[in-house]
Amino acid sequence: MAMKIVTHRRVGWAIDSFAPYESSGRVGIFPALLQEGREVLIPYLVKIFCACLATVYVPAIWRQVKVVFTPKTRRNSCCGPRDFRHIILTTFLLKTMERLVDRFLRDEILALEPLHPIQHAYPGW
Repeated sequence: MAMKIVTHRRVGWAIDSFAPYESSGRVGIFPALLQEGREVLIPYLVKIFCACLATVYVPAIWRQVKVVFTPKTRRNSCCGPRDFRHIILTTFLLKTMERLVDRFLRDEILALEPLHPIQHAYPGW
């Protein structure tokens, strides 16, 4: 199944779907690094993503997130927790794998079995 989800073409699409200088998260890998080295890196990324999906394992470093709090606009004070908006920064590699799985679900699975109009999440296969 992992080989159906992760292909060279789809990994290239997922990498290109990000802005070059989006936040790198805690790992420090910006999309621009992978976009510039795509010919060399994509074969390795395909193996890594396939292994992650086949073993149902996400590397520990990918699971670490950084949370940044920014003041909400139009607030008179910045004293309470409701005066701030949180931004969760996850690693770009995890976001790439998420996009690969999401695209597979939308293109392959949901094309055959669409969601019910009142359902707002993927069914439990």
